[in-house]
Amino acid sequence: MSSNTPQPPESNKPQRDAGRDDAPDQGQAPSPWQAASAPSRRQSLVKAGIWVAGLTVVALLGWFIYQWANDMAGIKREAPKLATIIPLPPPPPPPPEPEKPPEPEEPKEEEVVEPEPEPEPTPIEEPQPEEEAPPSPSDDLADPMQIDGEAQAGSDAFNIGAGSGGGMSGGGGGRAGNATYSQYLAYVFQRILRDDERTRNLVFRLNADIWLTASGQITQVKLTKSSGDAEIDELVVAALRAVGQLDERPPGSLSMPISVAFQGRRPN
Repeated sequence: MSSNTPQPPESNKPQRDAGRDDAPDQGQAPSPWQAASAPSRRQSLVKAGIWVAGLTVVALLGWFIYQWANDMAGIKREAPKLATIIPLPPPPPPPPEPEKPPEPEEPKEEEVVEPEPEPEPTPIEEPQPEEEAPPSPSDDLADPMQIDGEAQAGSDAFNIGAGSGGGMSGGGGGRAGNATYSQYLAYVFQRILRDDERTRNLVFRLNADIWLTASGQITQVKLTKSSGDAEIDELVVAALRAVGQLDERPPGSLSMPISVAFQGRRPN
């Protein structure tokens, strides 16, 4: 051959050779290098897909946060309302205290001037046997309690003065005589009112009628003239009624009731 025959450029040979290396002919077994590069490509593709998915998720998450922030910024926030405190009105002034009505003046007790009793004629004493003399202890003669009796129809006349030694008279008859029994009653009533602590220091003047049975029991005491104090009247009448049975029986000629005037004086 002539040396003037044109030759293909050498640079094209390696490209053809490389093309043959990258794309082996069909039916030819791949080389070891080609077999090892195939898995590496797949791993690279998987990693690239993971990165793309991650970036997509991050982008979506950022977009949602951006939208949420815009929504929150668009909401109008109302300022908190301040509660209006209305001051309470001042309490009403206390009502004025009611004026106390003037206390009524207690009526002054008028002093009642009791008329002095008219002196009664001194009765004439009948002679009496000494053995029938009534009991007359010296203590009873000085007792401040005085019992006087006034003459009334159908009854004896009493004129008994404690401490004065005055006597009394009465119609005859009976076991000891009316006069003697009258002295006995004066002694008994005087002792009753003296020994009772409710009446021993009372000052009073009252009249009462007294009924006795034939055995000497006091059956009834009736007030005929008040002392002016209902409490004193009640105490004196109660003390007389509490006696019950007397030790001596009245004479048969003694008429009932026996009218007695009681006068109490404080001891000196």
